[in-house]
Amino acid sequence: FLQFKNGITFMSIMNKTPILPVYRVKREKWWHRTKVIIGQPIKLYEECSKIPTIQEIENAGKILLEKEKELRDYYDNLIGGGKNKWVW
Repeated sequence: FLQFKNGITFMSIMNKTPILPVYRVKREKWWHRTKVIIGQPIKLYEECSKIPTIQEIENAGKILLEKEKELRDYYDNLIGGGKNKWVW
């Protein structure tokens, strides 16, 4: 997992816009379909003060990272960790 950029979380908080968490499943071959799991919107601005501190912004990034991990776990549990199983 990549660390989230603090600038994106800061812009989301300051503009009071939700972030849509997305987990993209890595393809084994270039011709395989890309599978994407989309979570519920996260309103980070509800977790922060009017002008967020650096610590609040970093905590918001951690929240996003946890949500992405939850989506990965959801996908892994959905298909049982097996290969070549279709998810619709």
